[in-house]
Amino acid sequence: MKQTVLITGASSGIGYEMARIFASEWYNLVLVAGDRKALKILEAELPRTKITIIVKDLAQALSPKEIYEELNTQEIRVDILVNNAGFGDYGY
Repeated sequence: MKQTVLITGASSGIGYEMARIFASEWYNLVLVAGDRKALKILEAELPRTKITIIVKDLAQALSPKEIYEELNTQEIRVDILVNNAGFGDYGY
């Protein structure tokens, strides 16, 4: 049975590249981001594996619970989490 990877922030940058790497190794993917169009473009580029798209803004308090419920409804078990969503801030 293939393992499933959930990648947050998958629509661009590091999350996007991680999705490409895991897909090349034949993992099933759950891609989470707030940009449906970008996720659909990525999905079209990765036709070799099973992909589930969940459009959620993880800055919203209920999003993690909604993702969990969606995964349960679809009976998807996540083996690996790439928690890449967010933004950086620095300074005083």
